[in-house]
Amino acid sequence: MDTVACNVTRRRKTGSDRKNSTDRSREQMWPANDGAGDDSEQRRVEGAGTEWARAIVPRSWAEEYRSAFVAIGAVLALGLILWHFDHKLSPEFGAGLDLDTIVIAIMTVLRVALGSIVESCLSQAAWIWASKSHQLCKKNIFRLEDFKLFDEASRGFLGSLALLWRMKGLHLACIGAATIMITHSFETLSQQMFVVLQKPSRLVNDTSSSAPEPFRSDYWDNVVQKGSLDEYALTLSTKSAIYSGILSVEVADLEPTCHAANCTWPTFPTLAVCGECIPLRIETSCAAESDTCDVTTQSKTNITIPVGVETESFKVTPLENQQKDGAGSEKTIISQFEMMAISNRTTGTRSNASQCSLWICVKFFAISVNDGKSTQTVVRIHDQTRFEPSSHFVSDEHVFVHLPFQPGQPQPSAHGISDRSVRAIRDFMDTLTQGYLQTSPAAIYFPSDWIEAMWQATADTAS
Repeated sequence: MDTVACNVTRRRKTGSDRKNSTDRSREQMWPANDGAGDDSEQRRVEGAGTEWARAIVPRSWAEEYRSAFVAIGAVLALGLILWHFDHKLSPEFGAGLDLDTIVIAIMTVLRVALGSIVESCLSQAAWIWASKSHQLCKKNIFRLEDFKLFDEASRGFLGSLALLWRMKGLHLACIGAATIMITHSFETLSQQMFVVLQKPSRLVNDTSSSAPEPFRSDYWDNVVQKGSLDEYALTLSTKSAIYSGILSVEVADLEPTCHAANCTWPTFPTLAVCGECIPLRIETSCAAESDTCDVTTQSKTNITIPVGVETESFKVTPLENQQKDGAGSEKTIISQFEMMAISNRTTGTRSNASQCSLWICVKFFAISVNDGKSTQTVVRIHDQTRFEPSSHFVSDEHVFVHLPFQPGQPQPSAHGISDRSVRAIRDFMDTLTQGYLQTSPAAIYFPSDWIEAMWQATADTAS
C-alpha cells in the first residue's frame, strides 16, 4: 500500500514556468493602463483598509469576536464592582436589586459569552477531526458518533466529560470541553466572591441601615425632683428594675434586635450593677442567768435566739456607704448591707453571715445571634470611678476613668452617673435592706417579699 504524505511537496520549475513567471513580472512592472482604469484603481486603494480589517477579523468569526469582547467586559465589570464596594455598606439599587443579583447576572453573561465561543470552536474542531488528512496525520479512527460527542460537549457537562475521555486529553478541543465544565460552576462561585459582615453603624438613611445596636447606657440620671431642691427620688421604672433584680433568681440576658438569622456585634460597654458578698465571722455568747444567746458580727449586727427552742432567724441591716474597698480603688457604692441567718434546731445550730456591696460598673459584652438564638458573654468589668464636682455644664457626677479601648467603641466615650442619682439609689436601697425575721420553722412569715428573697439568697453566700 502506498503511503500518502501529509506535507505538500513543491514541483520543480520547468523552462516554460520560468518564462511565464518572467512575463507576469513584466506585466506587474509595466501595467497596461490607458487611463480608463484610473477609477477602478482608486476604488482598489480605497478598499484596502476594508480588506485589511477583513483579514484581521474574518467575517465568519465575527460573532465569536463579539462574544469575546462581551466576556472581557463582564470580567472587568465584575472586578470593578467588587473593588468599589469592598469594605462598604451593602448597597440597595432599588426595584429589588442587590449586590448578589448583579454579581449573579454578570456571571451568567460571562458564562453565556464563553459558551458561545467554545460552541463554535468545538463545531469547527469536529469537522477538522473528521477530515481525511487529519485522520491520516494523527493515525486516528474517526467514528460517526464523534459528531454527536462534539455537539454534546458544546452544551453540557457530561458531554464535555465524555469528550475528554474520548480524546484522552490530547486534542485541542479538550480545552473547550474543560472550559464548558468550569462555566457550570460560575453560579456557585459567585456566591463565595464576597461576604457581608454585619456591624453597628450610624444610621444616615434607609440605604445605610444595618443591624441595630444592642441597648446600652453611657450616662445615667433617671431621677425626679421631690419637694426641696436637693431631694430626688427614683422613677418607677428604676424601682421596678431593682425589685426585679432582688426577686429574680437570675438576671435576664440582653435582648438585641436581629432581623436576620445570624447577627454579630463588636464588643460594647454599658453601665451595669456589680456586687459581691464576703463571709463574716460570727461570735456567740450565752448568759448563764438567761435562756438566750446573742449572735453578733464584727460590725455589731446582732440576733438573740432562745435556747432549746427551734427557730428560724434572719436579719438584714444597711451599713454606711463606703467609697473605697479593701484594695483602695475608687468605687461608686450604691448599697452596702449585712445579712445573718440562723437555723436553731434541737440537733444543733447553723448560722452564716455575709457583708454585701453593690456598686455601679461598666461591663463589656460580646453578643451574637446564631440561628435566632442569642448568646452573650461578659468580656471585661471596669469599676474605677472618680468624683467630678459640678460645673456650668453638668452637676456632680461619678465618671469612670481609665476605661480600656474596645474595637467598635466610639472615641471619646464617657461613662458615668450623676451624684444625685447615686444618693437616690442609696436612700431607696436602705429601706429595702432592713428587716428582721424570727419565727417557728413550721410556719415562716416574711415581713416583705424582698426580705424573703434575701433570706433565700443566704444559701448561696453560706461559707
